[in-house]
Amino acid sequence: MSQQNYRTVPERVVISKALIRKAVEKDFRTYVDPNDFQDQKELERAEQSARESADVYDLDVLPRLRLSYENICEIDNLQGYDTLTHLSLDNNVIREINNLEHLVNLTWLDLSFNNIREIQGLEALVNLKDLSMANNKIKVIQGLDKNTSLQCLSLGNNLIQDLDSIGYLRKFSALQMLNLMGNPVSKEDEFRQFVVSHVEQLHYLD
Repeated sequence: MSQQNYRTVPERVVISKALIRKAVEKDFRTYVDPNDFQDQKELERAEQSARESADVYDLDVLPRLRLSYENICEIDNLQGYDTLTHLSLDNNVIREINNLEHLVNLTWLDLSFNNIREIQGLEALVNLKDLSMANNKIKVIQGLDKNTSLQCLSLGNNLIQDLDSIGYLRKFSALQMLNLMGNPVSKEDEFRQFVVSHVEQLHYLD
């Protein structure tokens, strides 16, 4: 059997400045629409301009960062990016939430499609309004006591099976949207009635 027929284990990535710069370049390139250019040379010049703009962009004032589908195994090396308001870390292989406490300006955080088992490490993110942790391995809703500004919470397709865990959310008076679809608890006969009666201010459920 040739070597190319063996399946190799993907590299487990740690966040680095190079990876962040790559993400910024990708964002700049999304503004380049091939349909807007008459020939290949014009398109190449536009793509080159996008790369050059990304290279000189001041990361110290970065408001949004998308690090999706990068096989990131650990949240780290985000010190100095305190201006972030939106952070996407979805579709990686993260097991624990850590090293986010300095990102106090975050209002939007996506940690969906990872391997997270416990909601933790978010205590300092008091401005968080939108949190997605769908498609993880979470069993209990907890660790959000300080995140009272939450308006949207997505915990679909986890392992939550206890109705009492949902009762934890009654303290979140700003919560308007909640997704629990795909959890074992969502199959309970009294699920919807229980949620509506305990989280009365909800506008949307699942």
